[in-house]
This record gives sequence, structure tokens and C-alpha cells, in this order.
Amino acid sequence: MSIQIGKLLANGTVRHIKVTNEELSERFIRVLKRFYPNDQRVDALIALGDIHRLGPSPYGKWIDCRDEIHCFGAIRDGRRDNTHLPRTADSVEVFRSFADDCFLFAEGKWYYLAMEEQIPLEEYDFKPNKNTICNLTIFRNRQASLCPAPRMNSWQEIEEYAEREGEILYIFRGRRLVRIIKPSTFNEEKKYV
Repeated sequence: MSIQIGKLLANGTVRHIKVTNEELSERFIRVLKRFYPNDQRVDALIALGDIHRLGPSPYGKWIDCRDEIHCFGAIRDGRRDNTHLPRTADSVEVFRSFADDCFLFAEGKWYYLAMEEQIPLEEYDFKPNKNTICNLTIFRNRQASLCPAPRMNSWQEIEEYAEREGEILYIFRGRRLVRIIKPSTFNEEKKYV
């Protein structure tokens, strides 16, 4: 089973590739949403041809199995033949028929194609379960350095704290940043020093 990734072109056709060694997961959807938000990045991804693993960057070569940054391209990194080049489907309906899990980039957004529906990926907001908060560390920005925030017990409490205090919170699992929570009143022009 494979996942199809495609981009709707102006003439109604879909240029697409296959992801072979990846299962549909929260990580996969997050990478699509976060690291492939525009035409330029999606075009670079599809230009790789079929991939074995979706990574945050379509640029640069895959290093080894511990590489968390680059995509593993079948042609570029796996030295496969040209049967793994991007393909073109005549329509969205034809593209949808190639796999159970199809992701389409159209009009600047990602869609998951399920049965006869096109579901926008922005509707999918994966939050860890409440019981996973115990493995996380929360920091806030204080005069250009990260300081521990008070201990909190749920995602709702973290979001309420960010709103109440008007601070950006940085959530870490070990040394890895897993989420940034901004208050709704945060102004992008306001810089934290």
C-alpha cells in the first residue's frame, strides 16, 4: 500500500508521486502541513519523483536512516530507474483512484481525498492526549532566554496560561521542540527581547 501526493495544475490535471515506505500518521500529516505550505516547496517535493520517506526538506541528499531532515528520493538517493519519475493524472478523480490515501495540494491548501470528499488538512489539529503532558517541559521567553514555566497538568491549562499571561510558550519533549503556543493577542510585529 502506498500514499499518493499530488498537486492540481491549472489545466485540471494532477502531477503526483508515490510515497512507498511510509504509513499514514500524525507525523506525516504534520510534515505536509508545516513544511510544504506553498507551490515552490510542493513543486520541489514532486520533482524528486517517488519517495520512500517524507522529510521536512526536499532539498539536499538523504544522509542515512537517522536523517530526520531530508526526503529519501527513490531516484536521487536510492538510485532507482526512471519509472519513479513524477506522473500526471488526467483529473482529480483519476488521481484519487490510485491509492486509499491521497493528498492533494490545490489553491494553496492541502486536502485529504477520502471517498468522494476533499477534506482540508487544516481541519486536522493533532494534540497529544492529556496523559502525555507528564513527559513535556514548558518554557517561556524571559529577556531573550528560556525560563521554566509553572507546572501545568493539561493542554487546556497550558493554552489558558499563554492567553492569561500573554506569553509564547515553548513545549519540549526532552531536547526536542514539539510545539509553540502563542496567545491570540500576540502581534507578529511585537518582538520579544
